[in-house]
Amino acid sequence: VEPVRDIERSASRGPQYGRAVAIEGDFAAIGVPFFCGHVIDGGAVDIRKREGNQWNAYATLRASDERVGLTFGVGLDMTERFIAAVAWGFADDDSESIYIFRREGEPKSPTWIEEAILRPSVRVFDGELKDFPIAIDGNTLVVGAPTQSLRDGVPAEYSTGSVFVFNRDDDGNWSETGVIRPDFLEEGDHFGMSVDLQGDALVIGAPGRDEAFIFERTKDSWVLSDTLETTSDESKHHFGISVAIEG
Repeated sequence: VEPVRDIERSASRGPQYGRAVAIEGDFAAIGVPFFCGHVIDGGAVDIRKREGNQWNAYATLRASDERVGLTFGVGLDMTERFIAAVAWGFADDDSESIYIFRREGEPKSPTWIEEAILRPSVRVFDGELKDFPIAIDGNTLVVGAPTQSLRDGVPAEYSTGSVFVFNRDDDGNWSETGVIRPDFLEEGDHFGMSVDLQGDALVIGAPGRDEAFIFERTKDSWVLSDTLETTSDESKHHFGISVAIEG
């Protein structure tokens, strides 16, 4: 899939078309975080629809508060009902943001309406580690923050990491409902470098310690149920740098 012409414009670093991708059914979402539309590096999400064996341009999403350096679309996840898009916000002092778009309309010709802008309770982005993974399933969103540390002034490579959990209530309001940060974590673990969510099962990667963790939701809390490790005797494989779960 190649970008449509009006998305090809960018600043000197290039639009980074495909920096993040997500797919659900006949629709795909493609992040273009350094797209320069109305502003420099404001970002966009290119929505494609499958028609036969082609994925044709369908819609373009932009943040309602589009501004210079927002980099909207640097991270993505998509379900049948929602699209969640990350923005770093390079050029201002705002915290990193996650934009939630709700799908509306006919199944074959939907639109996506911005429903919420979410921000973790603490600033978590560090320019040295540009990962800000997210996963959404049902009415739950999880946000990995591998460069978040418990101490001020800790370089990104020595960060502990955290995972933030957001939930949507019956009235359609999203709010942060918890932070997952096990007591056994150490500096440099990068807990939350990768996340994936399915129902009441959550997998979180911590490549700094060559492990991944399975958490299960019990009522309103997430309980550690298993630890996955590499079977190799050698250290520092970055096991858990990327994770996925299905069934």
